[in-house]
Parts: sequence; structure tokens; C-alpha cells
Amino acid sequence: HSTVLDPACGSGAFLVQSFNKILKSQLKEKLSIDEKAEILQKQIFGIDTDANALQITAFSLYLTLLDGIDKEEIQEKIEKSTRILPSLIGCNLLQKNTIVDDIKFEFEINSNIYSFTKFDCIVANPPWSELKKSAENDIEIKRSRKEINRSALFKNVSKYQISQAFLLKLDNLSHNNTDIAIIV
Repeated sequence: HSTVLDPACGSGAFLVQSFNKILKSQLKEKLSIDEKAEILQKQIFGIDTDANALQITAFSLYLTLLDGIDKEEIQEKIEKSTRILPSLIGCNLLQKNTIVDDIKFEFEINSNIYSFTKFDCIVANPPWSELKKSAENDIEIKRSRKEINRSALFKNVSKYQISQAFLLKLDNLSHNNTDIAIIV
């Protein structure tokens, strides 16, 4: 069960492709909606500061989840008043600032508590811009600059480059065998 994290998921393109790859790697030819939902909940994770981006990511992942599911299976769940789509926002998709926030995914599935802080695969295309002083009216930018100034982890971040800060933060999110693909 490989876990995939996009620490700057935006609209979720990398997460959708990762979810598709994991689904295609399954030994079973056809997975039920519950099996696909379990894979999604236990293996796909994203972070973004933008709540709207997270909603788009969730929607895209839901479309992938429902792709190929027979309408009879969905109808049966509706008739039994069974939840069709898993909760993602606040569970697998967090509205946080990867650079400065502590990252921990913790949620419950079928009375089991799951907690993730390290991931098997990290993919991202983080912002390439600088945290400019001229944008200090933006609370998130101001908070990021303050954290970078205060943290030893970010002492080598040149000109407040966001992508450099992301690269430094990856050590906290990975283990020795983590595969990392970051566009910087």
C-alpha cells in the first residue's frame, strides 16, 4: 500500500494520476466502489492553502472513483442509504501551508484510526515565486516569511523562494525509501 502526497496539490492533477496508477496496478480486473474508496482514503493525500483548490481536487478524485462503477452498484448504495463518496477534505486533503505547518493526516475509517506523517511517494509542482515583502497584507505570506525567518530549517532559503522551502520541508514528510518527484 504505497502512500502518495502532493504537498502543493492545487487542482489535484498529480493525485488523480497517482490514484489512476494505483487502481490499474490492482490484481482484480474490476474493483467495487468500496474497494476504490478504501484505496483513495488510505493512499492518496494532498495539501494546499487554497480551499477552492482542495474542492476541485476532491471533485476530480470523486470522478476518478466513480469511473467504471456500474449504476446498479450506486443505486444499491442509495437505496440502503449508504454513503457513496468518502470524506476527503479535512481527512486526505488538508488546507494547510506545507512550508510552515506541522503536517499530520489523521482520520477514522470503519472505527479504525489512521495517521500519516511520512509518505512513500511525494509529487509536486510547488509555487516558484518569492514571498515578496510587497505582499505583506496577505496573511499567509506574512506568516510564511515570519516562519522562515525564525526557523533553522529555512536558513538557507534564498530570497524567500517558495520552491526551495518546499524542498527543505520534504525531509519531514519522507522516509529513507520515499520516491520524490518535484518540479522546481
